[in-house]
Amino acid sequence: MSSSAEPNRSLTAEDRQALERLVNAFEEAWQRGDRPRLEDHLPAGGLRKAVLVELAHVDLERRLAAGEAVEVETYWQRFPELAGEAVELIVTEIEQRYGSGAAAAAGPYVQRFPEHAAALLLRLNLSAANLFATETVGAPAARPAGRG
Repeated sequence: MSSSAEPNRSLTAEDRQALERLVNAFEEAWQRGDRPRLEDHLPAGGLRKAVLVELAHVDLERRLAAGEAVEVETYWQRFPELAGEAVELIVTEIEQRYGSGAAAAAGPYVQRFPEHAAALLLRLNLSAANLFATETVGAPAARPAGRG
């Protein structure tokens, strides 16, 4: 599950079990080779946001791992209620694309999402001073190739 536990903190044990079942069903669809739509796995009611947050993380991770040209901002454009999860989703994209080199790849993301720069630096344990010093020459661009 995602590293953002905030939406799940107030869930009852029963709700957490339901959340886990829904996320597992979504992951199983991916394992079968499907490309499940988030909308098809979202419950109505109070559990929707917690499930959406988890599914967005799973979907982003799976699509990036499959080599798909997906960008994190498409999630909060499709689901405005994910705007509060922007930093965690951006970190998921950075970590999925760059693994242990995530800190070195953060600079272009800070430039791409200046409204989240301070939170990204904090979340990635970086200072503005060492952010660009840690980047390596020739590091891959933050956006997938062929994207503007």
